Amino acid sequence: MQSLRFGERCAAITNTVAAAATNATDAIRAIDRSLELCVTQLASLEKRNMTKLPMYNQVKEKYNNLQLKRGEIGGK
Repeated sequence: MQSLRFGERCAAITNTVAAAATNATDAIRAIDRSLELCVTQLASLEKRNMTKLPMYNQVKEKYNNLQLKRGEIGGK
């Protein structure tokens, strides 16, 4: 079980460079990229039938929060 939990934590690691947005357009672009990444991660987890893992719920929550932020900034 410990090995499986370790593997789950390893699968959640992503290395990305974060840059501060200097205007609303840059912020929306950054949020859109993050939303796309969340969609990709969710699809991957769903494909592997891993929707009951805590990691799936964390990614889904992040996706929902990003959508709220995007709505606050303005857009779709």
